[in-house]
Amino acid sequence: MAQLVYRICLAVALAGSVAVRAGAQETKDLQAAFGSVVKASASEVVISQYNSEQETDQEVTYAVDPQTHLEGVTAAGEFVAGEEVEILYEEVAGTKMARFISRELLPEEDMQADDIGNAEDMPANATSEDL
Repeated sequence: MAQLVYRICLAVALAGSVAVRAGAQETKDLQAAFGSVVKASASEVVISQYNSEQETDQEVTYAVDPQTHLEGVTAAGEFVAGEEVEILYEEVAGTKMARFISRELLPEEDMQADDIGNAEDMPANATSEDL
């Protein structure tokens, strides 16, 4: 539940960021998507995302063009299969055009001990509370 709230807050913040960057440009109706990368290329990113209506994961393709802002990579093809991403997109003639793609950053409380350091780096008497 906390992760869902985090994702919604992040999507709102990202949408605001994109709107500010647009400046005097036409305001766009952006939608948010979250999922795991299936494959990525310079022209598209395919993610596996949860479809709440069908209650199952499905693969969805998002087109990438020069207007797409990428965060954490310099080219869309650098996203790695299995990594979590967040996408803000708009529908253009039936195509989901990505306007912002970012690697998902997990909140601190979701980090595992392995993310903090190796076990041999921990004191012998360390507990999970020490993390």
